[in-house]
Amino acid sequence: MDKLNNYDLIIVGAGACGLALAASLNLNGKNKRVLLLESAEIPGCKLAKTGNGRCNLANATWDSSYYHSLSCLTAEEKERFWQEFTHGRKEAVLPQILKFWREHGVILTEKDKWLYPRHLSAKQIRDNLWQQVAANKVELQCNSRVTEITEKAGGYVLTTVIADNTNDDAEREKTIYTRYLVLAGGGLSQCDANAPAGLYRILQQNFQVACHEILPGLVQLQCKPNYLRLTGLKVAAACTLILPDNVQISKIGEVLFTKYGVSGIVSLILSNYFVKWRYDHNLLSPNKKASHTNCYDENIRQYLNIWEKKFIASNKAAGKNTASAKEKAYLLLDFCYDIAAADLSSLWQKIYSPQKSEAENLLTFTVGFLPTKLATVLVEQWLELQPFITKTTPDDYTDYLYFLRHWPLKLTGTLSLQEAQVSLGGVDLHEIDPRTLALKKAKNCYVGGEMLDLVGDCGGYNLMTAVWTAMKIAQDVIHKL
Repeated sequence: MDKLNNYDLIIVGAGACGLALAASLNLNGKNKRVLLLESAEIPGCKLAKTGNGRCNLANATWDSSYYHSLSCLTAEEKERFWQEFTHGRKEAVLPQILKFWREHGVILTEKDKWLYPRHLSAKQIRDNLWQQVAANKVELQCNSRVTEITEKAGGYVLTTVIADNTNDDAEREKTIYTRYLVLAGGGLSQCDANAPAGLYRILQQNFQVACHEILPGLVQLQCKPNYLRLTGLKVAAACTLILPDNVQISKIGEVLFTKYGVSGIVSLILSNYFVKWRYDHNLLSPNKKASHTNCYDENIRQYLNIWEKKFIASNKAAGKNTASAKEKAYLLLDFCYDIAAADLSSLWQKIYSPQKSEAENLLTFTVGFLPTKLATVLVEQWLELQPFITKTTPDDYTDYLYFLRHWPLKLTGTLSLQEAQVSLGGVDLHEIDPRTLALKKAKNCYVGGEMLDLVGDCGGYNLMTAVWTAMKIAQDVIHKL
C-alpha cells in the first residue's frame, strides 16, 4: 500500500471525543502519523452547538448515578465497571477533567454546580481544541465516511468514501491503513431516521461486537392529553416520573409545554429513565407484549385510576378510541412544591366566598401562584373530574390541592433521534476494557464517547464522558506508539 496512506493511528470522528483525543496526543517529537477522519464538512459541528451554544462542559456533582445504559450489567458488574472505568478513584474524575480544560487554556465558571467556559461559547471550545489538534500535527480529512474496516497485517484497513465539495455527485473511494484505530463517530442523535449506522454495522458484522439499538436520549416527552393552549408556557414544577414497577424518579425545574407534550431540562433528564424502561419491557416494539405489572403505590394507583376513567370517558364522548395505552407511565407535576402549606391555606381562606361558584373560588385561588392560562386549564379539568371523585371535604380545598400537587400527564412516547440531544444504546459495555476503552475482540482498536452504551443526564455529564474516554485512550495509545 502507498506509504502516503499508511498511518500509526486513525481516529474516526471529529466530535467532542475525537477532538479531545487528538488534542491530547502530545507524542513528544515521535515521528508518528495521526489522521482524524470526519464525515461532516467541518469538525465539531455538534460540539459547537452544545448547551444552546454556551457549552456546559462538566458538573461539580459528577457521579455514576447520573448515567444510563442498556447493557445488562449485574449490580456486581456495574460496580466493577465503574471501579475500572475510574481507576478506583471516582472522586478524581472531575479534577482530572478540570485539569484537562485548564491545560487547554479554558477558564471555567460554575452556576448551580454546572460548569461552563467563562466566555460561554461552544464554538470557541471547538476552535480551541482544533488549534491544539493542529499544533499536534494531526492530519484532518473531512467529508470522509468510513464504509468498511478489516483487519490486516497487525492493523486495520479502512475504506472511505470522500465527497467532493465542488461536485455534489462526485465521490471517490480511498483505502488507508493504520496500526491503531479509535472509533469515536458519535451516536445518532440529531440525525434523521435514515442516517447510516455504519460504524455499528461494521463492528457487529466484521468483529462480532454486540451493539444495542440506538434510541433517543435527553429528548422531549410526548403526552396525552397534549395542551395546545399551553404551548410555549414555562412553569416551575417538581416532576415525578411514575412507572408501573413502582419506580418513582423526581426532579425539580422548569417545564416547557409544547404541542406534542413537554420539554425543558427536567423532562429531558426523565426521558432517559422512560426510554430505558420502555426498552427493558419491550414496549418499543408494537409486536411485543409488555412484561411489567402495575405496582403503583395504593394512593397513586387509586388517583390514576380516576384519571384513567375520566380520560376514557372523554374519548368515548368524542367518538375516539377508548383503549388505554399499554405503557401506563405518567409524569406527575407538583405546582406547589415550593409553597408552604400554611401559605396555601391562608390564601384559600382569604379568597374563598360561599357566594361565588366553585369555579370562581378555585380560579381566584390558583391564579395567586400560577399563570392564568395554566390555572384555567387546571380548574376546568378539576371540574370535569368531579363525577369520578369521592369528595373528602365540603369545600374541595384538600382534594384540589392534591390535584395541583399530582397533575398527571400520560406518557405515550418521545420525539425522534433527530430531536434528541444524545443517543442511548451503542457498543455494549461488556465488549470493552473499562480501563483503556479497548475492544476485547479487536486488538489495538478503541471505542470512545457517545458510541459507547453510556449516556448521562443533562448538566455536562456527556461531555465529561467524551473527554474522560478521550484522556484514557490517549494515555494508552501514547504509551504504545
